[in-house]
Amino acid sequence: MGIKDKIRNAHEYISNSYYLNHPNLKINEEKWNEVILMTLLTGLNGGKELLIGNYGSGKTTVAEAVSSLLYGYPPEFIQACELKGHPYQTEEKMAGRPNLGELQKGNEKVIWSNFSKAPIPKIVDEISRLSGGAQDTLLDSIDRGVFSYLNETLFQNGFGINATANYPDSGNTEIIPPLLDRFDVGVEIAAPIGLTMYRDSAKENKKMLKNKKISIEMLEALKKDDYHKIGSLKEIYLSELGELNELIFTEKEIKKCREKINNISFGAEAPVIIDVLYSEANSLTKVPGEAYTEHYDKTNLAGILENNISYRWINSINEYSKSLTFALGENEVTPKRIYEIIPHTLLHRVKIKDGFSQKNSKDDLYPGSQQKWNVDKLTDKFRDNYLEKRDVYLEFYGKLINGEDLSGFINYDLPVIRSILYREGIKEKGN
Repeated sequence: MGIKDKIRNAHEYISNSYYLNHPNLKINEEKWNEVILMTLLTGLNGGKELLIGNYGSGKTTVAEAVSSLLYGYPPEFIQACELKGHPYQTEEKMAGRPNLGELQKGNEKVIWSNFSKAPIPKIVDEISRLSGGAQDTLLDSIDRGVFSYLNETLFQNGFGINATANYPDSGNTEIIPPLLDRFDVGVEIAAPIGLTMYRDSAKENKKMLKNKKISIEMLEALKKDDYHKIGSLKEIYLSELGELNELIFTEKEIKKCREKINNISFGAEAPVIIDVLYSEANSLTKVPGEAYTEHYDKTNLAGILENNISYRWINSINEYSKSLTFALGENEVTPKRIYEIIPHTLLHRVKIKDGFSQKNSKDDLYPGSQQKWNVDKLTDKFRDNYLEKRDVYLEFYGKLINGEDLSGFINYDLPVIRSILYREGIKEKGN
């Protein structure tokens, strides 16, 4: 079975077991569910995903299912190694705790938590219930897979990271912007309207992945840091899966996927679109408490957004557009793939002015939040604006890349161009 078929079959299994929902993406005549697809891409490229929605909607469940299929561990083991978000979580409970026996001997040793040391993708359940201080503690772990406690450091980079967050309610803490920015993509979970009659068959399908006995043995081995035993138990688990074993990705396949994703190239125009969006969003420096021009208000990202986007966004849009291209069996990132990924990279990152929301109220039956609706509309608006000025942008970037004179663009009232010209010292006469 080829990798593309394996990705597709994994999607179908999860959509018929762990996450009943409607396919809401149509790509190359194929139907996908965006939540399952983005979670699969996160596991394949080792990225970071934030799943958002109402409580009990399946956010954590879909992350567990994807992690099980991609890395070959039973869901119960993965679930036992999750970090559970609540207001009283501390560093000692999240990362590790002192080994008191060794401490009495004068040795400073750490007993790492299962969340920190398990050789599996990391899942943070209900991250929005962590206090601001606990969120700060997670910054390096989410960003680079680095876990630190006392004088010890544990490196766990290479695994995908999934976190779940409920829509804002009285039990939540606002997720701090630096932590939000560390997630590459965000997706929203919708209720499985019209599909609940398939619950019994889905429940039976879910049983195919489960193995409580081996999970308990794995946890005992993890307690002793016996990773060789965990590996042996994993082989036993896989051998007992039967036909479902064909859906499990091997370590070799994951490595091969990442190599192929890394080798995906960008078409000539895709990098221009990425830079135009990034530059437009950052052409006006947004500092809290400072006033800035409303010249571009309501016309493009410079005026619609209340905040700038960080350079991490560049990595997110690059990695996920390449991952999507790979999953579809294509060799080159096209503008279409960029536009398909943009909303997922902006959903959790951007703050949109109230005026835009008021003029773009979501449809009553839209399966998502006003924020998701806004980001979809924002992406459409950016695409339309870009296509309208496409020839100008391509000519401008061609000259910019080749180091040619840019003064001929001084009269174009586009924030991207005006901002770049300003930094190049090229100004209108009289200024």
